[in-house]
Amino acid sequence: MFLVAIVIINYFGVRFFGEFEFWLSSIKVVVIIGLILLSLILVCGGGPDHHASGFEYWKNPGAFHQYILSELHGPFR
Repeated sequence: MFLVAIVIINYFGVRFFGEFEFWLSSIKVVVIIGLILLSLILVCGGGPDHHASGFEYWKNPGAFHQYILSELHGPFR
């Protein structure tokens, strides 16, 4: 199936191949930007449960809470 598609694209010449490549690349860029925006919206709480999972531990207990506790009470004291 892919071989047939490649032969058909190459049959029409360089001009068609360039246009085809341009539109496929444009679709790829739009999809990547859409996925980045979707992930940012979901992390900020725009999902169906409205839970901002990206900021769950922003202040309580803090970013390095587990690391600090393990250093103070760990085996390498």
